[in-house]
Amino acid sequence: MGNRTDVEDGGRWGALQRLSRRRMLGGVAATGAGAVLVQKATARDAATPRNTRSAFGIDILDYIRNPADATTHTAGFKAAIAAAIAGDGDEIVIPAGKWYVEGLSIPRRASLKFRGAGSTAFSWLSPDGDTTGTQLIRTGDRPIFSAIGPASVESGHPYGDVLDVFSSFVRDFVLEDMTLHNANENATTPLVDMKACSGGNFSRVVWYSPPGSSLISLQSVFDTRFSNCFFSGGGLEATGLGAVRILGQVTNGDGTSYRESKELQFVNCHSESYYGPAYEIGDSASTLVKPALMLFSNIKMESQLTTGPHIMVGAGSSIMTSNMYVSHWKTPGPVVDLQKCSGFYGNVSFNQIFKEGWVDPSCRLNVSKNATLVNLNVNLLSGPASTVNVVTIANPADPQNNITISGASQRANGANGLTKYHRNGIVRQRVTGDTANCEYIFSKGDLIGWSLGNPANPSGSLQEFSIRGADASGNVGTFITLRADGPNPATSARAAVFGAAVLLESAGANAYINFPHQLEPPRRYSGVQVYATDDGSGHLQLVLRNQSGSASAVVTRDMVTYTTTETLGAAPQTDYIALLDYGAAISLPTAEGNGNKYTLKNLTTEDMEVATTASQTVEGMVGITLSAGASINLVSDGSNWRII
Repeated sequence: MGNRTDVEDGGRWGALQRLSRRRMLGGVAATGAGAVLVQKATARDAATPRNTRSAFGIDILDYIRNPADATTHTAGFKAAIAAAIAGDGDEIVIPAGKWYVEGLSIPRRASLKFRGAGSTAFSWLSPDGDTTGTQLIRTGDRPIFSAIGPASVESGHPYGDVLDVFSSFVRDFVLEDMTLHNANENATTPLVDMKACSGGNFSRVVWYSPPGSSLISLQSVFDTRFSNCFFSGGGLEATGLGAVRILGQVTNGDGTSYRESKELQFVNCHSESYYGPAYEIGDSASTLVKPALMLFSNIKMESQLTTGPHIMVGAGSSIMTSNMYVSHWKTPGPVVDLQKCSGFYGNVSFNQIFKEGWVDPSCRLNVSKNATLVNLNVNLLSGPASTVNVVTIANPADPQNNITISGASQRANGANGLTKYHRNGIVRQRVTGDTANCEYIFSKGDLIGWSLGNPANPSGSLQEFSIRGADASGNVGTFITLRADGPNPATSARAAVFGAAVLLESAGANAYINFPHQLEPPRRYSGVQVYATDDGSGHLQLVLRNQSGSASAVVTRDMVTYTTTETLGAAPQTDYIALLDYGAAISLPTAEGNGNKYTLKNLTTEDMEVATTASQTVEGMVGITLSAGASINLVSDGSNWRII
């Protein structure tokens, strides 16, 4: 609706200026008093602009002799800019149509605003198909707009125009209601190049380019906002060149420099990333100051051809996203790659990231350094059986990692497993070790989630997940280990474990975990609860609780392990609990379906096991106590257990 009004108004503005002024001048000429004025009005020499202005701003048509002659467009735009700088007005009105321009320099302190007659509604398939709006088209390799503040005689202008000796910022550069179109497939420069600028505002602007060049490059840019913009194409996958580039500080030829880009906002923007990252933030190879303080709100990003990430952060800090929708259609590659952070990345919050794709990429996010993921929602529509990392720890050996995830959920349609380092729903992770091991230390209130075993892809599935806690003396030990059914490293198709738990108290001191246990198929949850306490002697106590909440098994050992794996060298057919003690009481659930079998074994004084068949489904609770050396088989009749 807004664009429609702008198109109509833009047409009226230009018509009003030309009609009213020329009719007025014509009336003066008829009296014989203004012949000279009439001659100036009709010449419209772009080299000697008349500096005419209406209440609506400067009309670009007053500076272009023949709009049908594309070779005169750039000179006309430069003349209009000169008129605006000279004080005739700071707003330049561009009617609907195609304008072939490039190499327009926005000087310091200009405060220029360019208003079009509406952006062009086209797709990347047919970028020239619609001419209802205002299109600025370049056919060469110079940016359409160069807003470059700091410069010197020594360094000059990177595109041939030497600026002032004294450096300063370009301020309040504004583009509204237009399309910027790169028609040169061999171009390597961005459509808009901004260095040392502040106060920029880009609203309802469509950006389009084939691969090889960026849509816009921002370096040492401050306090700039993009709203209701559409970024299509641009970038280059082979080099990681982003469609939107946000880089670090500018260093001039005279040695002066400006700091990192910061205070940037992207609101209600849509990206079609076909050839490279939609957003490239920072350069991990650079020693310059890194971009900071960025907001991405209500962002939609789509990708069909590129295998790279939508957002690639080489270096940066304090980046926040809110309501981000990501659609990725090609494998492999992370959706958001924060792997090249080089220690400069931190304080990041991703809020409501939604991801879908026909073919699952290898991971959704590479994270490190104080990342906070809130309401992470992953939706796998379809695709071949493959491994999927929702979250990958980029630098697992970095002791400063502090990754937080809350409110996470995932829906997979197909046999999609989760590879190691994926921890769906885990909060306050502190990662140590190398790429072969990850350790997570939990605190009170932590949500612990897991998904083990992908029968369709055993070699890529998560094999083991351990929950560790500290005893009264502060010693850390493993008190629960989840393991995929089958010998390491392979998994079997007979069982997989899914679940979530909440740590209600600090580990090692009355640590309480609600521990659902699920076997496959079918996927049904039971109410097995695990209660860990400190026995006062530096040991962890593990308690299995029945539905009434009374303790039915107490084990006091330095390490108590929950496993789902084969038992005593047998074929990988069972899912069992190994309690490293004897004489303990065990609560067992009832099961649906005849033939479901639970085997309880206490073969030695050091080993007591509870085992089920792979088809076990569980619900409800019953209790039984085993003595040393006992071995009892229980079989479900569909509603109760019986001893055989």
